[in-house]
Amino acid sequence: GMYHSMHHAPPPDRLSTWHCLHTGLLHQPFSLISLDLDYLKKINEQIEVEQSEERKQYLLSKKEELDNNVIELLDKYNVKATFFVVGNRVDRTPGQDNGASAMVYAYENGNEIGIHGYTHQADYASCSDDIYEYEIYQTLNAIQARIPGYEVRLMRAVGGSISNERIVSNEFAVIDWSIDTLDWTLRTPAGDAEAIEKIVNNALDGIEDGDIILMHDIYNNTYEATVILLARLNEMGYNVVTVSELLGDNLQAGVLYESAP
Repeated sequence: GMYHSMHHAPPPDRLSTWHCLHTGLLHQPFSLISLDLDYLKKINEQIEVEQSEERKQYLLSKKEELDNNVIELLDKYNVKATFFVVGNRVDRTPGQDNGASAMVYAYENGNEIGIHGYTHQADYASCSDDIYEYEIYQTLNAIQARIPGYEVRLMRAVGGSISNERIVSNEFAVIDWSIDTLDWTLRTPAGDAEAIEKIVNNALDGIEDGDIILMHDIYNNTYEATVILLARLNEMGYNVVTVSELLGDNLQAGVLYESAP
């Protein structure tokens, strides 16, 4: 799908621009995991569209379990992340749909909630203004319906694709990433040690203060990789924080961030 074709790691020649803050254990070494509550993606491409209701419920509860496992894992290390949500999967009564429940659970545990898109189908670089506004503001409405009064500060474009015009006129800060774990390409076979290790290595390769790490929390292997990754980051002396905390006073609407400046 479009998500896959647009979803790419930054070209190597841009990496040199990401030497930011200071490396090492002194003061406030920052790292960050940016997770994406992407409920539209089927856990597994082979699942047929005509699933039985029972099968659908099983998949929803399976994804909810993975979301909650990631949230509990962050809690265990006393670290926080930013969850960019898909609106139409958090737009239901908590308890009836795992998305709403998992989002509220993430928020209650001190994690940050950001906007991704309502359907996850639109390309923000080329879609009409009507579609773009629907994707963003329907998601905002869905978040605030479940977490009344919550101030959303961030959005992340689907596949990282967004026009410059929409960046500069944005009422939210636009978040990209400096490290793409490519975890969605390594989600099968589930429990595969090699795939899990590859996700961890992708995350840690050249990591430095201020990096924004992109992951998708609904996949088995991502959870397993996060178990290892948080332990490693902890050993290395990194503090894992939300995007807003990472950017601090630098955070402003209408600006694109790939890492802490």
